[in-house]
Formats: sequence, structure tokens, C-alpha cells
Amino acid sequence: DLAMAQFVLAECFAKGNGTPQDQQAAFHWYRQSALRDDPRGMLETGRRYLYGQGTDRDIRQAITFLEQAAANGMKQAAELLEEARRMPQTPELPQARPLPEVKFKLTPQSGKN
Repeated sequence: DLAMAQFVLAECFAKGNGTPQDQQAAFHWYRQSALRDDPRGMLETGRRYLYGQGTDRDIRQAITFLEQAAANGMKQAAELLEEARRMPQTPELPQARPLPEVKFKLTPQSGKN
């Protein structure tokens, strides 16, 4: 079926079998198979959202796909769900750097009010 073919294509891109390795293409095809209800595609899409592999990291999306994978019998999804739920779900902001110290020198102005 189409979902299985999409999953197999994703595996080819992920591993570089018969095609140059391309993690973004792999993510695309894993996600396509997940959207066609393939539990393996759901698992891999969730994993890739969790670790930011081939896509931006998105913990909320990871949880969504991993929950679907777990509900469809993918035991590994439950382990990844535990990990995902311990992670902050908002993007981490870079640490603020202290501003450089600025010194002003005030001088009296002559004859002006």
C-alpha cells in the first residue's frame, strides 16, 4: 500500500540506500506515511520531531505522533513519550548576554538653560 511505500522510501533516504542520504527527505516521507496511518511512520516522525532530525525540534508534535504510534502498538513509542514529556515544550531561548558597561561623562553647558 501507499503508506508502506512511503515508509520504505523514507528508510532509503534515512540510510542512504540507493540514494544519497537526506534526512529532510526522510522526515518528509516518514511524515507522509504517518499521515496515512502507518504506525512505523508515526514512530519515526515522532522520534525525528523529538530530536530535530531532518526537521526543527518540536516536542509538542513529537508527543502527538508518539501517542498515535503507542496507541497503534508501537512499544518503543511509549519509552520515547516518557522522554518527550520530561522535556520543556517551549523553544529554548539563548542565554541573555550582559550588556557592555557604558560610562557617560556629563559636562556643564555654559550659558544655556
